[in-house]
Amino acid sequence: MSGKKGGGKGKKVDPEVQKKQFEDWKATDEYLKWVKLSERKNELKKDYPHDVTETTEDLTGDWQDFEDKLFDFCKTFKVKTKLKELKHEFLRSFFFAKEDKDEKWFDGIQCVVTKEHADRSRHLRNKFVEIWRGLDEVFDYDATTYLAGKKKMTKDLSEFLKIILP
Repeated sequence: MSGKKGGGKGKKVDPEVQKKQFEDWKATDEYLKWVKLSERKNELKKDYPHDVTETTEDLTGDWQDFEDKLFDFCKTFKVKTKLKELKHEFLRSFFFAKEDKDEKWFDGIQCVVTKEHADRSRHLRNKFVEIWRGLDEVFDYDATTYLAGKKKMTKDLSEFLKIILP
């Protein structure tokens, strides 16, 4: 403990305690699901010729298994949402939704994407990509970094679901 008043900042955590807590965390359902989801991500990368980035035009293919696991992962992190599931239609739409300058008609219905919807889609796409990339970071954590990593993932998942269904 530091000699400073009011200080929690100077307090050092015993490295052995940190190491034990990290090893205990690696045995939790949270960690195991994170690793499994990350491994699944790598399988998905093999199935698709591109990585998912902020400039990905569309998210085609059979992603529902990944999305189901991602939603379950959100529950593991105790992220609150009114959503009952994460459907592929939700995710896919914010990859190709861009502001329309021209009117488009489908089956007699005018379909347009407003600037507001395009902006929201961009935010969702960026947050999804941040989560997508963050899944592999679990392998980089150690006893001193895993708590910050968990906190960031919880924040990202929470923001993602909040933007989908405000």
